[in-house]
Amino acid sequence: MHPSLKRSLLLGGVLALALSLSGTVSAGVIKGQPTARSDGSSITIHWDSDDETGVVGYEIARKAGWDGQYMVLLASYKPKGSNQPYDFVDETAFRTSGTYYKYRITAVYSSGARSDPFEIGVSHYVSSVKRTWGSIKAMFR
Repeated sequence: MHPSLKRSLLLGGVLALALSLSGTVSAGVIKGQPTARSDGSSITIHWDSDDETGVVGYEIARKAGWDGQYMVLLASYKPKGSNQPYDFVDETAFRTSGTYYKYRITAVYSSGARSDPFEIGVSHYVSSVKRTWGSIKAMFR
C-alpha cells in the first residue's frame, strides 16, 4: 500500500474515532454565518440551511453578556429541509437587563450527534417602559 494512502486511511480513522467520542459533527449544515437583528423589542436570528441529511432539529440557546451561561430557548426547532431559510424570533430578550446577547444554534442529528455550534452576537436595547409592559403582558399569556 502506498504511504500516502496509508496515512489518509489512518487520518480518516482518527477523525471517525474523534467524532464518535465527541458526538459532534462539523459538517456544513448551515450556509455562511447566521445573522441576528434587534428591532428594540425582539431579536430575530436568521440562517440558511445547507445539507440537512439526518438533522431532526435545531437547538437554540442564548446568554446575556459576554460571560453568562447559555440557556436553551428552544430544544427542537423542526428542520424544513435542505437549502431553506430559517428565522427564530426571540421575544423574551426584554426580560433580562443585558444589552448584548449571544445566540448558539446547534443541529441535532437522528444518531444523537450534534453539530459544532454556530454563534452570533447582537446588541439589544430595550427601554424600561417596554421591559415593564412586556413583563405585564407575559403574565397574562
